[in-house]
Amino acid sequence: DFEELRIATLALSKSVEKLPFPSSMWLSGDETNLSLSVKDGRSAQLEDFLRGLCNLVYTGEIGSSTSEIALYVQTFLGCDNQLMSVHMREQVIGMTGTDRSHQQLSQAIKLYTYRLFLLPTFKALFKRFVNDVKRRATLIDERKTVTIQSAQSTIEKEKIIGELVTIKHVFSNIWNLIIDGCLADLDAIANSQDFSIIGTNVSSPDENLVYREALYRESIREQIEIHLYVPLRSTVSRLLVHGWRYDDKIFAYKVQALRRESQSFFKISLKNQSPSAWASVVHILSSGVGRSTLPCNKLKAIVNASKEIGRLSSQEHPGSSGKKSIPLGADDFLPIFIYCVINANIDRPCALCALLRNLCDETQQIG
Repeated sequence: DFEELRIATLALSKSVEKLPFPSSMWLSGDETNLSLSVKDGRSAQLEDFLRGLCNLVYTGEIGSSTSEIALYVQTFLGCDNQLMSVHMREQVIGMTGTDRSHQQLSQAIKLYTYRLFLLPTFKALFKRFVNDVKRRATLIDERKTVTIQSAQSTIEKEKIIGELVTIKHVFSNIWNLIIDGCLADLDAIANSQDFSIIGTNVSSPDENLVYREALYRESIREQIEIHLYVPLRSTVSRLLVHGWRYDDKIFAYKVQALRRESQSFFKISLKNQSPSAWASVVHILSSGVGRSTLPCNKLKAIVNASKEIGRLSSQEHPGSSGKKSIPLGADDFLPIFIYCVINANIDRPCALCALLRNLCDETQQIG
């Protein structure tokens, strides 16, 4: 697929020839005897090639060839399917004008951040950081043990957590750098007439500042993770899977037994039990958490699942005589959430928990 994409885009622009790309011999050869470092190196070349194509859309001369390259890249990445899903979701949920403006403003902030990251200084910084993390991860890999001794396992976990915390600090520093240097530009985007409808729903200047900071943080953070976490995903996953392998084996054994149990077993009171078995919540967890790539999106899916519990409960258990249903308290909510997690079939939840607790933005780890 990559080779076909290169052939198609090369016919449109000679600049594609300058982008890094593995030799054709590797693409058609047998990978079974290749070392992990060689595979990682060649995977990095393919990633750099794809990023280079995306950059051409913004840095190349405006013309029909640039548009065609953009279409090839969108099709290759499945963006056309994503756009369709967004369109369908708007039809089902019925987004308000404010919600749509919020989404568009978030996309504008992400695009601005993406263009910042095209600067040579950022590209060099990111490349050096990714290489440093992979080098340190290789050292941790070389010292792995296959024993189940708790002391040795704890040491391995502490090293992995230390690496995750280092990555998180770099993410935070980049965010602070963008906010300190580009706040005026971000405010100018937010003050655009295109997003004026958002201001009509903000009651005070202080509330507007809080809203903007949250939006800037969320949008910029996601773009940072796209540029820095995605190249490190396989490296980080390898460390987490090994470090929490025994925890996840034990958890999987318990989940297999618990999945057969009813809602009553989880001490969900009869008045709160869901006729749909909380299907919509389970779907959000299995798709949003289990299939998302970015940690920030996984965390967002957990929050959305929590909100969906309240919404579904109100829908399935409306108040009597037209009265509003009473919101779930913490003692009622927690058993429901546990039941949904058990039935969501999330892969390696212990490793996932370590990832989210030690890599995600601290301001989002609340509640």
